[in-house]
Amino acid sequence: MNSVAVQQKRFLQLVPSNNSTTGFSPSGAQPIIRFTVADMQALALLKDARLNFKMTATKAGGGAIALTDDINVDSVLSQCGVMDQVIVTSARFGNTLEQVLNLGRLESSYYRSKYSPKMMASNTFHQSRGIGLGRFNRFEGQFQSASDLNDRAAQATRKQLIDQGKAYSLPFHVGLFLSDDTMDLSAIGGLQISVYLQKSEALFFGANAAGVTYSLSDVSLTLPVIYKTAEQIASQPAESVISFLNWTSLYSVLDSTSSAIAYRLMLKGLISGIHNMLPTSQINNSTSNQFALKQPGLESLTQLRDGVRAPYEKQVIVAETPSLSIENKSTTYPEIITDYLSAWGIVAKDHLYSQTIPENLKGVANRSGVFSFGANYDPESSGINVNGVLSFDIQSKLQKDDDAALTEPYAMFSYFLSRQSFVASSQGLVAM
Repeated sequence: MNSVAVQQKRFLQLVPSNNSTTGFSPSGAQPIIRFTVADMQALALLKDARLNFKMTATKAGGGAIALTDDINVDSVLSQCGVMDQVIVTSARFGNTLEQVLNLGRLESSYYRSKYSPKMMASNTFHQSRGIGLGRFNRFEGQFQSASDLNDRAAQATRKQLIDQGKAYSLPFHVGLFLSDDTMDLSAIGGLQISVYLQKSEALFFGANAAGVTYSLSDVSLTLPVIYKTAEQIASQPAESVISFLNWTSLYSVLDSTSSAIAYRLMLKGLISGIHNMLPTSQINNSTSNQFALKQPGLESLTQLRDGVRAPYEKQVIVAETPSLSIENKSTTYPEIITDYLSAWGIVAKDHLYSQTIPENLKGVANRSGVFSFGANYDPESSGINVNGVLSFDIQSKLQKDDDAALTEPYAMFSYFLSRQSFVASSQGLVAM
């Protein structure tokens, strides 16, 4: 028997197919990292795939970053924010399996919703160097400073930038990589993975962040696979059904205190929707955190499907004095947050920990933010068929971030998780 064709987990380490001798960077070098996972008789454990690299960040003019420089990365994401867009296609057949835009905003919701501050510092720190938001001890210390320069979480992540060439190992949270199920590489025709790097002005923020650049070196993809046995290879059918999770990413703008946002979608297995917001003036603004989940001052929310309230037959009204600023409101938006956290049900079946908690929702400046809203369209996680319009009636203060007396438009980033299925054969992939 071929010793390789035994069901044992083995780790592949792949270098980029467009490997660059000068490294990868969104400016002045190669901004896209591409990997090819071969079409082979093996089952891939995509959930355990990791993007590995070493990062070097420099100030404008090429100087090294110091602890006294107001140059920061999001303390939850840390370097997970380098992935702006990920496209996954079949290497043999060319079908696009998934394309996620604004991935950093989705990752921001993912980590803020699924991990407590302690879990961030003890678990994800070893991958992305993220440390999270909030206090480890609820009886001692302040959890957020009035400025980014002196914020202890910001300083902790800034230290990672000072240490040039720090190694990182990042998981992928695109839908295809979320499932515990294995992916048959011979049926799917292998994978082509393209990672588009985040612009520097979106990754770094702070008073001294203008002109900061970064580059990645020693880039690789590690992927565990299970090689098929000879019996499995001999008995595999001519046709098989491949099913996996898939994110659909959309963008809109709240430009009125009473807004109606509508998306026309055709999804055959919609499971949940995730929505987060950021003032439009802060997009690609190096003085602002691009991955903050800002609170526009939601006062009323109704989610609809083809004009009918769905999946919840209700209008959520925030019981609070409308004239109060966001910082002075006492509510922690319990109904909105409960519905939102349920949207992560397929990803986190036992949702016990989160940074979307009262101390991060209230009593702090609206700087880093943990606020989002969403819905679980199918608690059974099998998905519902949608061929129509999903819409949202939203009333909010649209409070200007630095002046409670003024308003400003907010960008709304939306992500819909669904199940995608293909019939795979030697002739190609056909969507079901």
